[in-house]
Amino acid sequence: MGSSPEEEPEKTPAEMDPADLPQIDAFQNEYSREMMVSTEPVADGYYLMRSKIGAFTIWFPEEAVFMDNASGLDGDHYEKLRISFERWSK
Repeated sequence: MGSSPEEEPEKTPAEMDPADLPQIDAFQNEYSREMMVSTEPVADGYYLMRSKIGAFTIWFPEEAVFMDNASGLDGDHYEKLRISFERWSK
């Protein structure tokens, strides 16, 4: 079964306009947006993020801040990812 010609393939977050994405750091930061799998949460307050080299996935908390100045790649065998997360207690 093929898809009909008028059906467009679903865009990844990296292909979407940031204004159409959730207003959280992971989607608004150009570097981390490339790693976000979907705009649909995997659980309340968490979105799926896949590492650039495909070595791991994490549930990225919507309150977290992606630290692109402290993240990076070294070829296809080493990747570091840093986030900052503070939860205010009530």
